[in-house]
Amino acid sequence: MVFSSIMFLTRFLPLVLIVYFLVPGCMKNTWRNLVLFMFSLAFYAWGEPVYIWLMIFSTVVDYVNGGLAGYFVARDKRNTAKVFVGLSVVINLTLLAVFKYAGKFVLPIGISFYTFQSMGYIIDVYRGVTEAENNIFKFALFVSFFPQLMQGPISRWKDLKETLFEEHSFSWERFESGIQRIIWGYFKKMVIADRAAIGLATITSDFSKYTGAYAFLGMLIYAVELYADFTGGIDITIGIAELFGIRLPENFRQPFFSKSLAEYWRRWHISLSSWFRDYVFYPASISK
Repeated sequence: MVFSSIMFLTRFLPLVLIVYFLVPGCMKNTWRNLVLFMFSLAFYAWGEPVYIWLMIFSTVVDYVNGGLAGYFVARDKRNTAKVFVGLSVVINLTLLAVFKYAGKFVLPIGISFYTFQSMGYIIDVYRGVTEAENNIFKFALFVSFFPQLMQGPISRWKDLKETLFEEHSFSWERFESGIQRIIWGYFKKMVIADRAAIGLATITSDFSKYTGAYAFLGMLIYAVELYADFTGGIDITIGIAELFGIRLPENFRQPFFSKSLAEYWRRWHISLSSWFRDYVFYPASISK
């Protein structure tokens, strides 16, 4: 299922919202979390029912290893904790390499995003940035939350858990803001990006005819198409989450206004670049 489908817009999303906000009783948060989790699984399984087991397997692996890592970190046995962190990272990267880069299987949607998000959690547990989560269903919702499955942003456990699991009451003001963000996202994807794609296809259809200034124009159109398509998707994601009262991090901050290439990458896909900075590049630099 994709965000632009009629099924998602007219049936799935309205149904999730209705069920979510009509949950009664003193255990409202618990049941609402369960509602989001079940609908997130349904969203993922709609197009790829087989690969839902891959996401569940990855979730269980990181939940168990995260709990064990947290147990030994609390007892100052960091070398033992490191074993479980390493085991989790190896399993996740192996799955990612096999399914995403080997090219022998159908690519499971969102595998990069939920894999990085899940690995970030267990590494933060080892570093003492956050405590291990005891409730497997809360952790599973953190991994599978359906708005961010398609293209991020990649959330951190310590940040998302505060807004994901707090009590949410329906707010017309927040609902209108979320709808406006969603509409703006669809406009960027379906009007700007799709129209730009037509122009780009025309220029690239015959390089012997479209040369010189046309080649430069093609580069500009491609940049517009890529930015509108990507940021439009993120706008839709953030807008959908806002309908539930859940705040997701911004992923782009006007990258084309950057003064340097380094600043550009800090503003482009912020959650991904910061993930690699904190979990790959920084550890590699201090290990030398």
